Amino acid sequence: MKKIICLFSIVFLAASCYQKIEFDPAPWYYDPSDHDSREALKVMSFNVRYRAVDDTGIKDWANRKAGVFEMFENILPTIAGLQEPDKTQVQELETALPQYSFANGAWSEGQTGEYCTILYLTDSLALEDEGTFWLSETPEVASILDGCYNYRICHWAKMRVKSTGTKFLFLNTHLENGSQIKHDNLRAFEMQVIKSKLPVINPENLPWIMVGDLNTSDTDAIFEDFFIEYGMKSARATARRSDNSRTFNNYGTSATAQYDHIFYSGFPAVSQFGTVTQKWANLAYISDHYPVYAIMRFDK
Repeated sequence: MKKIICLFSIVFLAASCYQKIEFDPAPWYYDPSDHDSREALKVMSFNVRYRAVDDTGIKDWANRKAGVFEMFENILPTIAGLQEPDKTQVQELETALPQYSFANGAWSEGQTGEYCTILYLTDSLALEDEGTFWLSETPEVASILDGCYNYRICHWAKMRVKSTGTKFLFLNTHLENGSQIKHDNLRAFEMQVIKSKLPVINPENLPWIMVGDLNTSDTDAIFEDFFIEYGMKSARATARRSDNSRTFNNYGTSATAQYDHIFYSGFPAVSQFGTVTQKWANLAYISDHYPVYAIMRFDK
């Protein structure tokens, strides 16, 4: 009987001393074999959130930017598309991340308003060509589609992998937001503009990647033409290892939407897709969107 009491005492003591060990998700998004491969790209899309006048406290860019810088230093994407930064934010990113080069597309020709910025590791990639078109009835000039709240653009870059000479096209865009039928129709029109421009900017039929805050799910019918005609795929849906996390967090509300996507065509495989939900610089949220990334392979 004394032995039984003693045994229960030991079990109780062990249970009372137990401390929950938090799982560190950091290794999940870093696969050394993929990251070090000369035939792989770590691609990111991130709505960095513009500097809104009424963004105060944790939402203020002055408080968020340290976390944004730390995230890039740790994740170290080969190439990334940013949505919503303004000129000041881009300049601060350029200063904080000297290992990256920047290809910037702005709402207007005067470089004002929000940008669709592409940044890439200078040691890994070379920029061969770039351009901007507007998601409107007149894509070649700065213009707003009738019914949209703001300018909507797509900035593209033709890239070359320095170690192999392999080339690919990278597109970064931000579609109209809103949940009404009229917004669905606007996004459908914007995607048709991109579709019409693809043969023009990609005459070599290079493999391509399209990233962005698309303000809809990756199964929306507005992408159907791309799935059928270009064999476009969603990295989230096809990656060997993936997640199903929300990407719009709205600074901690119950939002569950997946608005941020990485689409591709012409790449044989995607090793990973992930949503970067970790804290950076002790900040719970570095934007109202989480970054997403994918490891794209030129080989299987």
